Amino acid sequence: VGPARSAAPDAPRRLIESVAASLPCALTARQMDIARLAADGKSNKGIADGLGLSVRTVESHLYQIYSRLGVSGREGLVYALTKSKDW
Repeated sequence: VGPARSAAPDAPRRLIESVAASLPCALTARQMDIARLAADGKSNKGIADGLGLSVRTVESHLYQIYSRLGVSGREGLVYALTKSKDW
């Protein structure tokens, strides 16, 4: 019981680390801009206003970013980006 539970939390981190290593190939330039702003704490509306996009477009980009990086939210995004050489 103990070893299986202690190993499980490392699996998502290993996945994120492996994906983060290939970030330049995984995200478009626009997605990288949005990812950086989101990781810096900007709201979807703040990102949209700053880039001249609709909030829905930002949400769509974030959905694709999370999917490509194998993360489920901004916390995982921050972790993935901090592991990237392009951060």
